[in-house]
Amino acid sequence: MSANLETTPVLDVLENQSFQHAAAALRNRSERILSRWEGLIRDLLPTADKLTFAQLRDHIPGTLARMADALESTSAAETRSLISQTTDHGV
Repeated sequence: MSANLETTPVLDVLENQSFQHAAAALRNRSERILSRWEGLIRDLLPTADKLTFAQLRDHIPGTLARMADALESTSAAETRSLISQTTDHGV
């Protein structure tokens, strides 16, 4: 996956600019995002158990916070760190 990351123009932009307004908006709406995500899971996966929702509540807020940090940063390391830490969530 890292070979693709090095040639992705979108990541080139994200890695080298600070998007402070987007980061602030993400932080301000993280509870709403989590709530909507939880609702979607309830609708799409009616057999999801309590552990699934506990994991969601345990991991998604941190992931959203790291996304905001990466958006706010001008360091490529923040974006690459976020990507390497969240691969499992994408799967």
